[in-house]
Amino acid sequence: MASRRVSKRVSELTNSVDNYEASLSALLAFINNATWDDKREQPRAGTKYSLGRRMTASSQNRVSPNGDVTPDAVVQRDPTNGVVCEVKMNIARSADGRIPAFRVDELRDQIRRYDDDLTGWFTPKGKVAQHDMVVLCDLMRATALADVLRELEEKEHVRCSLALVAAVRATQAKEYIELKKEHGRLSDAAWGERLRQGVAVPVEKLAATQLGRIRYYDARPECPLYTMMHLWMHVFPEMSAPMLWQGARDGSGLEATVEELTRKLQAFFGPTPLDDRDVALPRPEWVKEAMDMFVNIGKAEKVHDSTYRITCSRLRSDHIESFARRIEKWEKTAKRRLSKTHAKQGDMFQAKLPASSSDGADSTESP
Repeated sequence: MASRRVSKRVSELTNSVDNYEASLSALLAFINNATWDDKREQPRAGTKYSLGRRMTASSQNRVSPNGDVTPDAVVQRDPTNGVVCEVKMNIARSADGRIPAFRVDELRDQIRRYDDDLTGWFTPKGKVAQHDMVVLCDLMRATALADVLRELEEKEHVRCSLALVAAVRATQAKEYIELKKEHGRLSDAAWGERLRQGVAVPVEKLAATQLGRIRYYDARPECPLYTMMHLWMHVFPEMSAPMLWQGARDGSGLEATVEELTRKLQAFFGPTPLDDRDVALPRPEWVKEAMDMFVNIGKAEKVHDSTYRITCSRLRSDHIESFARRIEKWEKTAKRRLSKTHAKQGDMFQAKLPASSSDGADSTESP
C-alpha cells in the first residue's frame, strides 16, 4: 500500500522533534566526554553536571549583575575547573549562510553573562578557580559560528576560555555522536587537543549511563508534539496499566492532572536535581501545552483547571506522524475560524461607520 503524502507542515512538526532530540543528544554526548577519564576508561572522579542549573552572577556582570543565569549545562570537571555550555545546534542562518544579527546579539549577551565569576558550582563556597565556555553547534553551522565568535572575542575581550564544538551523528558499524572543536581553546589543553582531533561517543555507551534516560534539557521544545509523544507512549500506559491501555476500546481513558503528569515525566526522563539550584524538567507549562493540544486534536478533554480526561484510541500510523497530521488539521480549522471571526468583525465595523457625504467632500471647514 502506498504511503500517504506528508505535507510541508507535518514535516515541520516531525522535524521539530528530530531537532530537539539532536540538540539533546549532542549536549549529553558533550557532558559524557567532559566527565570521562580516557586513561581509566570510566567517569572522572568527583565530576558533577547539571542541566539548566541556576548560577548567580557577580556584581561586575555586564548583563545581569547579582542576577541569576541559567546555562544549558554546567559541568564541574574537578573542584577547581568547570565548563558552561550553550546549545546552538539549530541556530538560524540567513540565505548567505551567515548568522542573523539578532542571533549574534543574543549570543553576545550570553557570553557576557557567563564570562564572569559565577557562583553555584558544586563546591563548599559555590566557586571554582576558573571555568570555560563552550558553544555546541551542528557541523553545518560551525564555520558561520566560528566567524561570529572570532569577532566577538576581539570586541568583547573575553576572559574565560571560549571554544566552539561541533557535533554530528554518524553511523559506521555502530552509531556515534562525533564531537570536534572547530574554534577556540579550553583551559585543559590536553582535552582541548583531543576535541580538536575529534572524538566519537558511542550512542550505545551513552544510553547505558545515567545520561541515557534524559529526554529533556532546559530549552522548551519547539512544538508540544515532543512532549505529547512521551506522554502517549510512556506515561499514559503506565498510569492506566500497559495492557489495559494497549487493549482499551476507543473512547476509554483516564483522568490526570498536569502536576501528576509532570511528576511522571520528570521521574522517567528528567535529570535528577542535586540541590535547590537545579530545575526539575520538563517544566509543568510544557506539559500543559501538550495536554491542551491533546484537547485541540480530540484526544483529551479538559475537566477543570489542570485536570484532563485522556481518550484512548488506536492510531493507524506511527504516533508522531499521526499526531502531527491531527495538529495540522486543527491548525487549519482554527485559522479558518479566525478568518471568519475577523470577517464578521469587519462587517460589523463597516456597518457602524457614518455614511459619507454624497459629493465626497471633506467635512472639515476651510479656515
